Amino acid sequence: MVAPAKKRHAILELARRAEELKFAGIACPSLGATMGLCVSLAHSTNEIKFWTSIQPIYYSHAIEMANTAAHIHEVSNGRFALGLGVSHGPVIDRLGATTATPLADIKNYLATMKAQERFSGDLPPIYLAALRNKMMHLASEISKPRASSCRCPKSLLLSMPDHAHCARRTQTRSWRHSTCVT
Repeated sequence: MVAPAKKRHAILELARRAEELKFAGIACPSLGATMGLCVSLAHSTNEIKFWTSIQPIYYSHAIEMANTAAHIHEVSNGRFALGLGVSHGPVIDRLGATTATPLADIKNYLATMKAQERFSGDLPPIYLAALRNKMMHLASEISKPRASSCRCPKSLLLSMPDHAHCARRTQTRSWRHSTCVT
């Protein structure tokens, strides 16, 4: 679900209607103001789950992301999940972001978010976009034990019966994947 300018009230009404119709969830891609939309969804709906798919880490500082994600998680009573990724070259160039390697950037970003958790409150489940084996391996390394039993929103992944199993499998095959890292 995307909330373009001058249509945000209509989009929130659509979300409430999706909830009435018992939709399983709402995926919010990073086409603009995704976190703002998720804050509004937390306040405008009561039962439907929603998540970002996939929020680029270069859009906002990790501390602000942790604060906002924890707020949404709390206000939504745990219905929110945060999908994160490093994006790709054209977006990074457009933003004028200074980057290291994707692996180093996401690792530092997540470490900063987790350090902020003591101030922001509990973070929601975080799903890491992984396109290649090294990123999948990193996701497996940094995930908490409870990740092995989590199920990612269907829009975020191809299949994931168990993150460790998928991480082992993708070390021999290169295919798009996401895994839960919290």
